[in-house]
Amino acid sequence: MHKKRKVMVSVWMLCGMLGLLPGKNIYAEGSINSNEAAVLAALDGKFTYDGNEYVVDPSYKEALRAYFSKDGVDLSASQKSRCINEIAGNVGQAAAEGYLVKVGTASETKKNQKEEKKKTSSKKQRKKTKDTKKKTKKNTDKKNTESPKPLSKKEKARLEEKWKDQIAAIEEDAKQIREGTAKPTAEPSQIAATEKTIEDTKSNHADKSQKAENSQTRITVALGLLAMAGVFFMAFRIWRRHPRLQEDCYTDLHTHILPGVDDGSKNMEETLAMLRKAKEQGIRTIIATPHYKVGQQKKTAKELQQIQNMVQQTAKQEGITMEILLGNELYYNSEICERLDKGEALTLAGSRYVLVEFSVSCEYGEMYHGLRKLIQNGYIPILAHIERYACLHKDRKKEKIKELIRLGVYMQMNTDSLKRYANRKLVKEGYIHFFGSDCHNMGNRKPNMQDGIKELGRSVDREQLEKIVLEHPKKVREDKYL
Repeated sequence: MHKKRKVMVSVWMLCGMLGLLPGKNIYAEGSINSNEAAVLAALDGKFTYDGNEYVVDPSYKEALRAYFSKDGVDLSASQKSRCINEIAGNVGQAAAEGYLVKVGTASETKKNQKEEKKKTSSKKQRKKTKDTKKKTKKNTDKKNTESPKPLSKKEKARLEEKWKDQIAAIEEDAKQIREGTAKPTAEPSQIAATEKTIEDTKSNHADKSQKAENSQTRITVALGLLAMAGVFFMAFRIWRRHPRLQEDCYTDLHTHILPGVDDGSKNMEETLAMLRKAKEQGIRTIIATPHYKVGQQKKTAKELQQIQNMVQQTAKQEGITMEILLGNELYYNSEICERLDKGEALTLAGSRYVLVEFSVSCEYGEMYHGLRKLIQNGYIPILAHIERYACLHKDRKKEKIKELIRLGVYMQMNTDSLKRYANRKLVKEGYIHFFGSDCHNMGNRKPNMQDGIKELGRSVDREQLEKIVLEHPKKVREDKYL
């Protein structure tokens, strides 16, 4: 009784390791069912715990098998799953209680497996090499042992006779060819068929050649059309980026063409040469803007008007159709508004617009207050050659230029300055309202309006170009707001 109790306790403890004490709610014949067999199979093999490897003590496994074999003990599927899950989770406990027997370390096992695998692989390789050598040797031996079968005397005689007949036939054909008595070797129908085949072959080659030629022609035509389309597209893009305007209606509102009044034209001959050049450039209206600096002007306003009339008449006599108007390029001074009010300094073409300049090294504050004073006195300032003032171009965002435009100031740029990318960018971004040649002579400062307009066409669209070159100067002449 005591011994039987000990076995049952052992079975109980092993079932505890598995997390299962089978119930007796299912009854069957005393045998091992599939669920119980699965549990017993899960106990096979090795278990690893804390770097060591264990196997189930066979006596405990047999005790459990005996228990499963009893009548009234039958595992369900759910109990089987619980049991198998507990096997992996209670290895340490089973090892501590003696149900598992240590057989080695994990590292030793891995090493043995690796060596075994290496030995197996080496054996397979040696066997494969040996089989290959045997196969090669067998094929070589077979090949070497195969020798040509000797001909019999009868076969030799037959072949010799055949060769003799063939040689005789060849010699006879050659003799007939030399004597010109050779007969066709084929029937007329066969010859005709052969000739037809040859003609068909030639025809096929001709058709293929014609098709290839036609294909090449189509490809050439397609490439030509594609190239023409590309040229047309590029021409269209260039036309869009280089808008053309009417070339005989420009106004140049910043010039020094009056002879002998400032650092511009020296005499009437040079003035007439400048006017002819301006006409070639498409200019039909010129506003003469001699420098005005308080206390340094050479001519009074009345004298300038007389010179203007003289130039106009002389140009007409020379066949130069040009409208010449009068103004000043005002060098800003605190007294400039008073001089304008008195008529001593001139606005552009008698309008409220004034062309004003500052020292290129002036401070922004001085420029801002001077322009504001002009506006407060009823004048509309156009800041001459904006590209020259360092104080306006220190910041990339052009905040000072924007501030002056909000104040009511308009910006003028010299056409020659458009050669520089930074100046073209000012135009493109909408900061420039007027262009002028600022011409002084026929040397390095000619009235090159057309060249400047071409440069301008690369930076702006047609609408913006028309505003700067045509509409804005017209507003000045008519004394209207932009």
